[in-house]
Amino acid sequence: MAEIETGTAKSGRTFGWLRVPAAVLLAATLGGCGTGNSGPVGPGLTSVTIALGYFPNIQFAPFYVAQSKGYYRQVGLNVTFRSGIEPDVLALLSSGKAQFAVAGGDEVLEAGAHGRHVRYVMTQYSRFPTAVFSLRQAGIQRPQQLRGHSIGVPGKYGASYVGLLALLRSVGLSASDVDIKTIGFTQATTLAAHKVDAAVGYATNDVVQLTAQGTAVNEIDVYKYANLAAAGVASSDAEISNNPGVVRAFVEATIRGLRETVAHPVEAYRISASVVTEIKAQPAVQHAVLARSIDFWRPEPGRPLGWVDPGVWKQTAEALYHFHQISKLVNPARFYTNRFVTGH
Repeated sequence: MAEIETGTAKSGRTFGWLRVPAAVLLAATLGGCGTGNSGPVGPGLTSVTIALGYFPNIQFAPFYVAQSKGYYRQVGLNVTFRSGIEPDVLALLSSGKAQFAVAGGDEVLEAGAHGRHVRYVMTQYSRFPTAVFSLRQAGIQRPQQLRGHSIGVPGKYGASYVGLLALLRSVGLSASDVDIKTIGFTQATTLAAHKVDAAVGYATNDVVQLTAQGTAVNEIDVYKYANLAAAGVASSDAEISNNPGVVRAFVEATIRGLRETVAHPVEAYRISASVVTEIKAQPAVQHAVLARSIDFWRPEPGRPLGWVDPGVWKQTAEALYHFHQISKLVNPARFYTNRFVTGH
């Protein structure tokens, strides 16, 4: 099944966190690119836009829940979801075409290192969802066992590639100890055809899809060895400086939606299906995708939902520099803040 990833690399190629099955892409394309509010803007509401990336998807459930339950309106916001093919969601923040965007922490760090004035304001994925997966019959259960094997990646850039290199480095291996092959977004089919021994993708999607097809796989979660900064909500420095109350309101309402989704996934699925009707075609798979996503959304023990982990961001900045994704080592604290996360 052909798939596409969202986000942008500095080379202009797309990458990111959300993987969307081709059937859903087609249906979403036919159905339109925007998901906004219904009804007129109420008195006293501030209109803001969040760029979700490509197309509506079950992994945006916390936002749909916050919208459906009126959490945004309760804090004075009229929120529009901007979906559709966007070459660079972070550019929308800089241009003022969106006040918020869903982006990977690695994307925010890379953009910041290249002079873009953006900042990450809350975490959605507290655990990095990239995984290395292989057919169970191959017997690859630990990262050390990847030595000498071929590993397929979408390209030598982005979260999948950096995640793989960080995983290898954590157990004393390097890229030269394995055979990294660029296979585009064909991980499942290429692996099933035995053209690579393992592939890199998302535990929240690739592994779920393969399992749903009856394929037995082994999964090595990168976060257990190198927890890098995953997807969350970013805003611009200008928005944070000029409208801190708006940023706080948006973050608090979104975290409330995230909390409800984690606590009540069946209801969250129902709400999401009313927004993204295409997911009804694969109810079992989409329920599994949501359940697996929730595993990665749960906060670390003793931390509130949405909390940005300084240690994770330090490790991410070091990895991006070490693996030549940025030209100089940057202070990651410049590109995130916990000031809007309640309970911090």
